Amino acid sequence: MAWRNLTLSPAPANAVALKASAQRLSLRLKEHTRDCHRRAEQAGVIRETLQGTLSRAAYVLYLRNLHPVYQTLEQRLAPWRNDAVRHALADPALSRSPALEKDLLQIAGEDWRTQLPIIAAGRAYASRVARASDPQLVAHAYVRYLGDLNGGRMMPRLLGRALNLPADSMAFYDFPDLQSVTDCQGRFRTALDAAVATQEADAVLTEARRAFALNIALAEDVLRLTR
Repeated sequence: MAWRNLTLSPAPANAVALKASAQRLSLRLKEHTRDCHRRAEQAGVIRETLQGTLSRAAYVLYLRNLHPVYQTLEQRLAPWRNDAVRHALADPALSRSPALEKDLLQIAGEDWRTQLPIIAAGRAYASRVARASDPQLVAHAYVRYLGDLNGGRMMPRLLGRALNLPADSMAFYDFPDLQSVTDCQGRFRTALDAAVATQEADAVLTEARRAFALNIALAEDVLRLTR
């Protein structure tokens, strides 16, 4: 009979969906945000840092506006530190808000909280993190922490050259409680792959792009306001 020769296969759209659902979230995030990485490197204060033309005023204002973002992120992540699956995403060794406070004190002085403004883009970024669902929070942790770990080897050299900053003013890029950055990155990606249900993966991917957009807006606005 004719039906014996039929091959049952998913429709093309279903095949794509099946392939995506089987792929590790960490790999999907990397691919889904590849273009965002490129745009971020060309945005505002990040571009100026890479080119060696960043001003001290822009750098300090950028740090000031990252502080509420990290403070909010780390407050939201704190309950995950005892979570069997998600603890690597909330590792206290990754926390950046104390390091930001140290750098701001060193560079801007004791009055940095009152003398340096939180601009609209900084408020919008922190507010988005504060309102994020758990899957969305995974995306914000991914964008911030893996970016910090990757940039930690290059940024101090660039900033030291452009701004003549001493090493004790760049705690933001130092992870003294990590024995191995590479091992930490591996644990982080393993946690990413296990932390989110398959049906919630698309929400993480969408929010990761939003997180990049928020960071790009902040980098651009800081540069515009300090020129």
